[in-house]
Amino acid sequence: MGGVYNKFQDDGLELDRRRRVDVYAIDYNNEIGRWGTAITGEWVVAHIDVPEVHSPQYGRLQSGGFIDVVQRLLQRRMLGWDNARLEVAGRFETADYNNGVFETTSTNIGDCVKAFTVGLAFRPVSGTVIRANFSESWTRDVFENPASRSAAIAVGLSTYF
Repeated sequence: MGGVYNKFQDDGLELDRRRRVDVYAIDYNNEIGRWGTAITGEWVVAHIDVPEVHSPQYGRLQSGGFIDVVQRLLQRRMLGWDNARLEVAGRFETADYNNGVFETTSTNIGDCVKAFTVGLAFRPVSGTVIRANFSESWTRDVFENPASRSAAIAVGLSTYF
């Protein structure tokens, strides 16, 4: 998908040429029924027509994706729900906001983040989940200085109806 993203004309006056952003994505979703393993993933690439006057830190090519693996540990009657499930999950994700190299130095442009999350989930019914996650992420700035690390613990409730 894609299209023109900028204001290129105002009251008949041409401000800039039409600049496009085009995004390409591929999705994957599969369940290994025998083992109760669900695998979901996505990879996205974006091409952005950035004006030449902007510094190279504005990424013309960006990409990112994730892979999620959820493993059912137990499925039976629990806490009054007939078909409740206990699951463990893992997720790896990455986003590179500027693929490429600096033209002047031929060094890699950083500006990326990578993260890994593990979690434990309880699903009383198929459309509701209570989950506790631990995640750790590594973020690099545009000059690829050593990554800054952060970690978080999150507990949440999601329901779909």
